[in-house]
Amino acid sequence: MRQRPEPLLALFPDPVTDQEQPEQPEQPQLPVADDAGPVVAVPTVPTVPTVPTVPSRAVDPPEPAGGAAPDGAAPDGAAGPGRRGTGPGRRSRRDATPADAPRSTGPGGRSGGTVRATRRDRPDTPALPLPAEPLPAEPPAPAAAPAGSVHFLHTADWQLGMTRYYLDGDAQPRYTAARLQAVERIGTLAATTGAEFVLVCGDVFESNAVAPRVVGRALEVLAGVPVPVYLLPGNHDPLDAGAVYTSRAFRSAVPAHVTVLDRPGVHVVRPGVEIVAAPWFGKHPRTDLVAQALAELPPPGDTAVLRVVAGHGGVDVLAGERRDPGQIVLAVLERALAAGQVHYVALGDRHSVTSVGRSGAVWYSGTQEVTDVDEQDPGQVLSVRLSADGAQVEGHRVGSWTFRELDRTVDRDADLDLLDAALADLPAKDRTVVWLALTGTLGPAGRARLDDLVEQHAELFAAVRIRESRSDLAVLVDPGDLGGLAVDGYLRGAVEELAAISADPGPEADVAGAALALLHRLAGASR
Repeated sequence: MRQRPEPLLALFPDPVTDQEQPEQPEQPQLPVADDAGPVVAVPTVPTVPTVPTVPSRAVDPPEPAGGAAPDGAAPDGAAGPGRRGTGPGRRSRRDATPADAPRSTGPGGRSGGTVRATRRDRPDTPALPLPAEPLPAEPPAPAAAPAGSVHFLHTADWQLGMTRYYLDGDAQPRYTAARLQAVERIGTLAATTGAEFVLVCGDVFESNAVAPRVVGRALEVLAGVPVPVYLLPGNHDPLDAGAVYTSRAFRSAVPAHVTVLDRPGVHVVRPGVEIVAAPWFGKHPRTDLVAQALAELPPPGDTAVLRVVAGHGGVDVLAGERRDPGQIVLAVLERALAAGQVHYVALGDRHSVTSVGRSGAVWYSGTQEVTDVDEQDPGQVLSVRLSADGAQVEGHRVGSWTFRELDRTVDRDADLDLLDAALADLPAKDRTVVWLALTGTLGPAGRARLDDLVEQHAELFAAVRIRESRSDLAVLVDPGDLGGLAVDGYLRGAVEELAAISADPGPEADVAGAALALLHRLAGASR
């Protein structure tokens, strides 16, 4: 058997610039339910006989209790996720349960509603408020887990410290806080559902260069999670020479119940449960890291041991024509599942909740809080109940932000009226980013009104932007439009010149039309 790499920083591939894995084509996702009806499970066709699929459903976390502290805060003296309390039973970094301590679990959880998949141009369901009900000082003991089973939470791509260029003013700090608050909700969910541990499959941090305060705040939140937490380094935060996991900020404050999966292979959670980790040691692995970890596993001799693979990266069947030596090969995963070497494959890197293949045992959890408008049903964490008979996978909404796109044709003032009304009707504006995909032809006055409309709504929303890559807007100058501009002399000559340029096809026509629209806005503001 080949010798396994040494733990943490034993290998340091050449660091290169950061590169996102592109979002892949839409794949089958967790079933959702209409508000008025029950959740309908959509069974899949199992192809791996030893790992049958169990239908899953997507649900919300419990509704906040009335009168509780806002924004997930715990009352004075109580210990809640991400908060240091003073009451009995608070977990500190010194007395936190070791990662290998045995824990029991059981169903015990309850749901507070259903989750809708994200679709363009459909009115959003109201974003969940921050959880107001704190954890009790001593969480009630969950029911004992059936023999040979485990219940855990699968999450990934937290990317703490992420910034978005289009978030201005106070929107960026609020978005940063929301990503951490979603992690707090994961801790609350672990307590209320009796999960034994939380598994984070890569990209915990936005990069290895995040500020120490980002690391400190993340560890403060993790200190409040009442179960062991396992962190897998991914492509954003690989175990290279500058790894955040070896920084002073991390090592000096990491809670005792938080474990970095810093070596490939088996990590024992407790007797009967193991994690098979495939951490990243650089930005561009030259081989399938998950297949490499699986190749070193001993043959399945002890059927009482449940193994969960923790991997990160794109899967070959979702990559289209693109090929990369570091891609995860689905056929390798399915062979390991069929042979009973492993029982569930937890993946990160894809920000949309996705079931891969038809075994029902290979999943991307998606990101805990939305990061891009093209993501399908982000903002979830997966609750996995695993036994030798298969996996029950259930989605829980923990994110509170919405990124959405509005596709509109705008040729007349009436079209602008409809766009104005559509933006006004959207809920939770302070946590919503709207990208406008606009097609049409407007005069300078119409384009000026459109720009004013976007600017006015942007004051209420987290952001409102025209998505240039998906828009085709033209400014058509009619001689009658120029009469509305109260200009003369040199400026009148410039207006006429711009009108002439905009009338001729060519790359300068759009620029000239935009300039005329800006003149209309400025002239209107001066009156």
